[in-house]
Amino acid sequence: GSWYYEILEDGFKYNMSDLQAALGLVQLRRLDEMQAARARIVGAYQKAFAEIPGLLRPTARPEVGHAWHLYILRLDPDALRIDRDRFIAELTERGIGVSVHFIPLAHHPLYQRLLGVRPEDFPVAEKVYRASLSLPLYPAMTAAQTDRVIEAVLEVAKEHRR
Repeated sequence: GSWYYEILEDGFKYNMSDLQAALGLVQLRRLDEMQAARARIVGAYQKAFAEIPGLLRPTARPEVGHAWHLYILRLDPDALRIDRDRFIAELTERGIGVSVHFIPLAHHPLYQRLLGVRPEDFPVAEKVYRASLSLPLYPAMTAAQTDRVIEAVLEVAKEHRR
């Protein structure tokens, strides 16, 4: 499937069921372990992409604990000859599952209809959106899988560097 989605109608986001809550409680016991695994993956990403033209890493401050729910990589359009969508397509062709987790509200038909907003009304949000993608990041991700993601990202960035 595609990462793209649209919000067409307003609706509800219901509370979790008892079964979902029970699973969540069990997962909470593993929180430290899962956070450490995410931090290891992020550390590998941060190190690999540190000096690569065209790749802008998320900011991590030592005094702030980060959940690392997502690893959002931004592309510098001045350093690359391709846009974010083509970058995603090339990673997908290499078997890497990437996504765009945050599509600005002004892109969604519901908000365009209700509020009369358009993407061009929010140039900063549009710029960040057009440059951002989320790399795979989950606690069970192996070092080999992490290395494979890194290798693919570096290949695409190198092939399309200005």
